[in-house]
This record gives sequence, C-alpha cells and structure tokens, in this order.
Amino acid sequence: MNTSLKFCVAVITLALVIHPATSKGDAKADAARYGKQALEAAKKKDWPTAIENYKKAIQADPKDAKTYIYLGLAYRSSGNMEEAIKSFTGAIEAAPKDVDGYLQRASTYLTQEKYDLAIADTSEVIKRNPNNALAHRYRGYAYLKKQDWKHALEDYDAALKQGHEDREPLVRRAFVLMQLKENDKAIADYSEIIKKNPKDVEALLARSYLYEAKGGFAKGIEDCDKVLSLDADNADAASRKKRLQAKQSQATPAPSAPAAAKPAKLP
Repeated sequence: MNTSLKFCVAVITLALVIHPATSKGDAKADAARYGKQALEAAKKKDWPTAIENYKKAIQADPKDAKTYIYLGLAYRSSGNMEEAIKSFTGAIEAAPKDVDGYLQRASTYLTQEKYDLAIADTSEVIKRNPNNALAHRYRGYAYLKKQDWKHALEDYDAALKQGHEDREPLVRRAFVLMQLKENDKAIADYSEIIKKNPKDVEALLARSYLYEAKGGFAKGIEDCDKVLSLDADNADAASRKKRLQAKQSQATPAPSAPAAAKPAKLP
C-alpha cells in the first residue's frame, strides 16, 4: 500500500472515530441553545414558543430528563394537563432513579383531582426516600380530599417533621385535626401560625371557631377583636363575636340573691 493510500485510509478511519463524538457535542450544543430560547419565552409567559423550543431541545438530546420537566411545566402553565403528564412521564423514563418526574406528575394529578394516581406517584417517592417532605405534603392533600383523615394526618405529621417555610402544611393539618375532633391540637397549629404572623385573619377566625366549640368564649371573642382591629368590616368576625358574647352571657350564672340575715339569738 503506497503512502498516499495509507494516508487516505487513516483520514477516513479518524473521521469515523471523531464524527460520533462531534455529533454528540453538536446535539448538546443545539439542546442548550433551544433550551435557552425556551427559557426566555417562558419568562415572558409565551408558552407556545417555550413548548416548541423545549421539544426541539428534546429532539437534540432525548436523554436529558430536566428538559422533559421544563416542557411539562410549560404545558401545565398553558393549561394542557394531558401533555404535561406525558412530558413528566418522559422525564421518569429518561431518568428512572430521579424523583422529580414523579413529584411533578403527582402535582398535575392533584390539579386534575386524580387523587389515587397522585397517591401512587408520591408513594413511589416516599418508598425511595421516606423523608421527602414534598411527597408527604402532596399525598397528605390527596388523602385529605378523599376524606381519609387518618392517613392525611400521618403524612402531614411526617412532612412537618422535616420543617416548613410556609403555613400551608399547618393549615391543612389543623383542618384534618378538626375533622378528627382533636380541637386542642388544631388550636396549637393555628396558634403557631398566628405566632409567626399575628395578622393572619384566616387563622384567627379558625381558632375563634375552635375556642367556641370547646366553650372558650372569652378567647374566641379576643380573636374576633383582633380580626376586627385589622379589618373593621369583617362580617364573619362581627357575627361570630356577637354569637360568642350571647353564649358567654348564657353560660355566666346570674348572681345569686344575698342570703337572708339570720335573726340574732336572744341573750
């Protein structure tokens, strides 16, 4: 084989070796470019453009699970829940060990009121990580909507053990506790919310109702007064205060007449 032929063979061989890697690099670059364009569109809430570009990014790199997640979020924001479900399913298939696809799909099922499917997805996450607070919150809400108070309480207890930055899990647990007639524990949850935000009208009204249920009329009136100090036109607080005052009057025994003086004994 002459030198020229050897050189041609070497070039062809090198091209065959390098081309797949180069194509892969180009695909990654294309996916990144489309992803950036999609993100810019999503910031403007231009969902059709965002969806189109995320789909192009997936065509360029079908194994990137995060792009499926972003596509699903764009579909969900546009109101297309069925396509969002398909996208989150794609994320699960692309990265079976990740839980993000399960959590996003469960969240979408909750929006669709498909509570059993949401429970199935969140249970898969909890099986892998029993301390996943978000999965417990989602599943707890699904159980709440199914009026399965016992399991809802278990999930909200588990979620709150991991800490929380917002009031929602406490509000939900307090509601569940009310259904279970555990009013003192419900009061404790509302009190924690009020401690963090003394102007939380919803929590103050809910606690006043619980105080009324257990006969704590004075404390209920106090909560109503706090609401009225924040919102003088709050009809719920005004009517509840009036009702509590009436009940308090009925519960307060009338002062008894003084006992008749005994006649003095004769010396």
